[in-house]
Amino acid sequence: MGMFDRSVTITVLVVAMLTLLVAVPLAAQPVKLVAESYQVPARDPGIQLRVRNKRPAGMTQFSAEKTLNGPTRTSTGLHHEAPSRA
Repeated sequence: MGMFDRSVTITVLVVAMLTLLVAVPLAAQPVKLVAESYQVPARDPGIQLRVRNKRPAGMTQFSAEKTLNGPTRTSTGLHHEAPSRA
């Protein structure tokens, strides 16, 4: 390898490393979130259901495929069922 080839290789490597050092932190910036919480009355008297909408701040379009409906998760992330009484 000639002296010219070696200096070109080193220059390319340095430019690639500098590009990565700048690009990785820019891509890793956190997404700003918006959270809205509501309480709505349940069918049973005296019970309030908490509804939370948490999304990226810039989100303006919503699709049914990404929406959870019904009792899919509780506050702990698990579905608890009442024990059966036999």
